[in-house]
Amino acid sequence: MRIERATMSLVFGETTSSRNERPAAVLRAILSNVMFLTGFLLGLSLAATALPFGSALSDEEYAVYSAALGSGIRLSHADHNQTLVIVRDMLDPWQLPVPTEDCSNVPSELRRRMKDVLDANREHSAIVSGPLEFNKLAIGRPYVLVSSQQGNRWQQSRSQPQIPTNPATDQITDDFPRSTDLILVSRVLFNGNKTVALVCVSARCGALCGSSGWDILEKTKGGWHILSTANCGTIN
Repeated sequence: MRIERATMSLVFGETTSSRNERPAAVLRAILSNVMFLTGFLLGLSLAATALPFGSALSDEEYAVYSAALGSGIRLSHADHNQTLVIVRDMLDPWQLPVPTEDCSNVPSELRRRMKDVLDANREHSAIVSGPLEFNKLAIGRPYVLVSSQQGNRWQQSRSQPQIPTNPATDQITDDFPRSTDLILVSRVLFNGNKTVALVCVSARCGALCGSSGWDILEKTKGGWHILSTANCGTIN
């Protein structure tokens, strides 16, 4: 098993002395990511971390999800346009690693914009929305939406393992044939004028296998596009 903790690059570019001044912050970041990733990948109930249903998602939110889950998505194995299994119940963004503190370094300007988005949403942290609805995502590939309970069953069947994901197989009865990743997303966080957005995307492929990261996206005349990703960790 290899755990790549993106938090180790949180201090990239600093001097040795400045790194030595931040052991507590680095340790907190490492522990946060390890607990987050290993907890989910070892079978922590998805329902326990999913937001309760709230108001219907807006077209703008679906546009952000479509951009994050489209060509820019990071999968555990080679991308052959396989079907994505997406949990329709969204994760609470305030229970996830903080992108500006616990995840890999991004350019300082983007880090500032991430912080602005987080600050703009802190007083609205109790807001709930969703779940995702079918045929609302435009990601250019086949996908299915599942409940948290179905997501748990997908993960359990591939964690024992009963159904391999590398490579995927159609020789075993499977409710989600040829799928290699279970995808979870957080609620979208916008800045004040909805020109910048943050969303966490997690891809899991079985026992101790997966990755998680925060995408920062910007809206232009051509729509939403990913500027950068703060990688919060990988286990493979």
